[in-house]
Amino acid sequence: MKTIWGKRVMLSSDVAKLYRVTPEYLHKQLKKNIDRFPKEFMFKLKPKALSSFKEEKFPHVFTEQGILMVGGSLKSEQAIKIHVQLIRYFVQLFNQTLKDVSLLKKLEPHIKGEKIFDVLKEMFKK
Repeated sequence: MKTIWGKRVMLSSDVAKLYRVTPEYLHKQLKKNIDRFPKEFMFKLKPKALSSFKEEKFPHVFTEQGILMVGGSLKSEQAIKIHVQLIRYFVQLFNQTLKDVSLLKKLEPHIKGEKIFDVLKEMFKK
């Protein structure tokens, strides 16, 4: 992880290594799924900033959210394993959150009206 413009990010080549794919494959999947990456998930470095990373071929850097999102777009065994584990962690964390009333009250304004969270809350109540 590096800090660029005050954000913790990972270079696309490092994300490719994490998921055990080539940077070219990662870039191809990114282009196909660009609508999944709002600016707080991923951004492009300008050529001047990119030049400080000698081996970097592609100008994209990913925030923590982007690193997680890109894993769902890749078809490598490693990406699938990581994504499945993240889903397990999310469900476990969400289930714990429902048990903690004070935490749930803090979270409620952010998830209110979001259908997926309404469905999850109903499932975990049972």
